[in-house]
Amino acid sequence: MNIRSIKFRLTIWYFLAFLLTTTVIFAGFFLLTSQLLYQQTDSSLISHGNKVVEVVSKQGQDSNEVLAQRAFLYEFSEIPGMLVIIMNTRGDIISSSLMNSFDRNTFAAMHRQAINSRKNILTNTRLGSQSIRFYASPVYFEGELSGVVLVGHPIDVIQSSLNKLSLTLIAAFAVMLFPTLLGGYWFSVRALKPVSDISRKLNKISGENLSERINDPGTGDEISELATTFNKLLDRIKLAFKRERQFIADVAHELKTPFATQRTGLEVSLQKERSKAEYKKVIEEAIIDNNRLSNTLQNILDLAWSEASQAKADNNKVNLSSLLSELGEIAVKLAQAKSIRVNLDFQPDVFVYGKEDKLGRAILNCLDNAVKYSKEKGHIDIKLKTHGNIAILTISDRGLGIAKEDLPYIFERFYRGAKTQNISGSGLGLAISKSIIDIYKGTITVKSIFNKGTTITITLPLV
Repeated sequence: MNIRSIKFRLTIWYFLAFLLTTTVIFAGFFLLTSQLLYQQTDSSLISHGNKVVEVVSKQGQDSNEVLAQRAFLYEFSEIPGMLVIIMNTRGDIISSSLMNSFDRNTFAAMHRQAINSRKNILTNTRLGSQSIRFYASPVYFEGELSGVVLVGHPIDVIQSSLNKLSLTLIAAFAVMLFPTLLGGYWFSVRALKPVSDISRKLNKISGENLSERINDPGTGDEISELATTFNKLLDRIKLAFKRERQFIADVAHELKTPFATQRTGLEVSLQKERSKAEYKKVIEEAIIDNNRLSNTLQNILDLAWSEASQAKADNNKVNLSSLLSELGEIAVKLAQAKSIRVNLDFQPDVFVYGKEDKLGRAILNCLDNAVKYSKEKGHIDIKLKTHGNIAILTISDRGLGIAKEDLPYIFERFYRGAKTQNISGSGLGLAISKSIIDIYKGTITVKSIFNKGTTITITLPLV
């Protein structure tokens, strides 16, 4: 397994999470069990110790009377494992339920602590080979300290049980390590299987089979979202491939036609001797074809520029009013051949951001279309105004208009409506205009009614 893979990391994370969780649970269980066992022992010691203190307190300081209570001591000694020791204030053992005799120094520390603190204490000590838990309580008679009662119970059984419990938990922990590692690996494989399926599917997709799609597991989780995202990406890539192929085919067609026309005309003119007028006509036709080629190539260059990242850096201050004044003069000259009247209505000093020649090209394409598709002796209205923080340019004509079925496609490259095929043009004008206007965060919209006219509206943010 690749140690850098997500599968490996998921396995390790699962394994470490299990180790941490199990360690916390086992440690908590061990500590809780230990606490409960000692609490039960302490509770029993305190209960029996208080009973002894109560009885001894009634006997006063007479040690003989205390010794007379041996029957009482033996009664307590019958409790399994319970030890009872009575000491006076000097530390002498007055009475004891222990069968063996022990030096007073064995209990001196507990006696001294109880006498000095005048409080009940719980402590552990060793008697021979045994560990004993002792409860030491001062004894009072008529308000004066008269001695100390020690009540003890062996805790070897508790310690032995806790040792066995710890070994059991450690063994269980060790036994679970390998299955946990396998479980983590199985979990990571299962969790990443949809990702692996997506990866394999994507590796099989190429430019020749962009119709392939990734199966959506339909789980509604991140994997399902990833599959949906990839499918949308493939849709966009497929559309881009389709557009590029169509673009290349259209460019080839647009370039092939004038080249073929020009070549045919030149070849025919060379087949026999011709007059100067005939040669002049052939040359003029060649120039027309050459101009058409130049226009097509310029359009392609404009499209390439609009899609380049450098285009977004061209952000100069442009006087749109002055630019439209110049373009209006060009429109007037273009319209003269068809006796079209051009009406200009500009708000002065309207400034926008952009590159003057590119904005001019975008607007001129719209003006050129307005002239080409206008009827003879018609009129074109060009208006510029501001509203809020935007500039609004409208170009209206009363010409052929655009068929309703063609409107959704007018901004596509090389698209030309079926009813306008007899009018010269490459079908790139509006596509170029839109791409340029989009770069400068503007909008371009077209409203048209067939045989009644068209209105193009361009908006651009003001400086």
